Amino acid sequence: MAVVKAVIFDYGGVLTLAPQESERRLLCALAGGTEPEFSRMYWEYRAAYDAGELDGASYWRCVTGARGTTLTPGMTEELIATDIAMWNRPNPAMLRWAGVLASAGLRLGVISNMHREHAQALRADLRHLTGFVSLALSSELGIAKPDPAIYRHCLQEIDVQPGECLFIDDRAGNVAGAQAVGMHGIVYRSVPQLAADLAGARLIPAVLLAPLGEQ
Repeated sequence: MAVVKAVIFDYGGVLTLAPQESERRLLCALAGGTEPEFSRMYWEYRAAYDAGELDGASYWRCVTGARGTTLTPGMTEELIATDIAMWNRPNPAMLRWAGVLASAGLRLGVISNMHREHAQALRADLRHLTGFVSLALSSELGIAKPDPAIYRHCLQEIDVQPGECLFIDDRAGNVAGAQAVGMHGIVYRSVPQLAADLAGARLIPAVLLAPLGEQ
């Protein structure tokens, strides 16, 4: 198996940690909702939000509108900020490993379904993404995973062929989208699982996998 020249990561749930239950409950309370109805509405409009078809105010009006909740600008800002924070807690092990890969000369990228306000916040502070060549963010491009176009956009920016690239995402459908354009793909569930899968796939030199075991 050929060793890859580039690694592209999903952002939320891979380079950052998955939201905690306490964070989900807080967001639900701020929206004035109850589970599981809140979760259903949260995800029903999420694709349009992440694609840039809705801004934050419009998205949260959709999420809360079925209950007749009237959002003030201050409430909307708090919902947006809380939602961003929920998806923005760094995953130290993965970020440390990304730094090792960059130091070894591999080219790094991000492909993320990310709404406009989160993308703006990320662009304003890229300290934890030093060494990344490409950030393909859905709301900026108007295309989202698993659309083949977003993978091709990132590959073009990184300047590698699909077969030279590994894509890591916590959703199997997004990994399948990357594989459909010729990229290698691994579904992320945990750092130990990723390390084991990578060792078996032999896509990354073994010496570069050791840091994944240093948690």
